[in-house]
Amino acid sequence: MYETICSVGERGQITLPKEIRVKEKISKKDKLSVRFENGEILIKKISSQKENEALIKEYYEKYSKRDLLINNEFEKATKKENEWLDENFPW
Repeated sequence: MYETICSVGERGQITLPKEIRVKEKISKKDKLSVRFENGEILIKKISSQKENEALIKEYYEKYSKRDLLINNEFEKATKKENEWLDENFPW
């Protein structure tokens, strides 16, 4: 956790401390969400499209491999079940 004191400028602007900007990779023109909740002002970085695409790609690669393995296991089980049914009920 990092906490510091910022001053509010004439037009209501604040400057985020450099340590936070560097750590959170916040740069000029980035979008931030500002929310007031339970008496607190919360500031959150909004991910860029590029960051979102990277997360989606990572998620897809991770879970598509898992889903492929599950589908393969399901197909093997179905094949064995069908073979068993054919052997035991050859009508």
